[in-house]
Amino acid sequence: MLQPLVVGAFLLTTLGEAVAAPGGQEASEQRGLGRTFFVPVGVNLGGAMGQRGRFHVGGELSLVWTSAPVSLDQPFFTFWGLYSDVLFVPSKGYRFTVGPELGWTIFAVDGGYEGISEGSGYHHGFAVRALTHVPRLFITAYARGHYVTSGYPFFDFGVLLKLPLGYRPHYP
Repeated sequence: MLQPLVVGAFLLTTLGEAVAAPGGQEASEQRGLGRTFFVPVGVNLGGAMGQRGRFHVGGELSLVWTSAPVSLDQPFFTFWGLYSDVLFVPSKGYRFTVGPELGWTIFAVDGGYEGISEGSGYHHGFAVRALTHVPRLFITAYARGHYVTSGYPFFDFGVLLKLPLGYRPHYP
């Protein structure tokens, strides 16, 4: 059951290493991939409404590029990347999603494939999430809608506490 999680983590890690090396930040800029590349990783706390409603806890990993150096004198920038998360629901099982993300300043949207493993088996689906974050505190609030092929749609909400590994803010 954990095979999709291992494959998703491997793909994100491999992509991150391929983009970040060789030459680091300068090479990334020369390839036109954005001015800043970093890897936010953190904890997810939240709950769901509907048939799968319960408290959940998990982790999330992203690969993010920005359109400009993130700085005090430039609060508006776009960012894009890939994310993967896994959430454990006590007494129910786990679910994970993997897909693209896109954002502008404090707003973002992401979504993609979702796998859910619970007592009734493994289920496939997709999820779409709207996020907003508090700048420089690395706290993000979100609401997400899920559609699973073998069940009812449901919604969850939560808070991400992420540490941006490799993040180098530019200050004038």
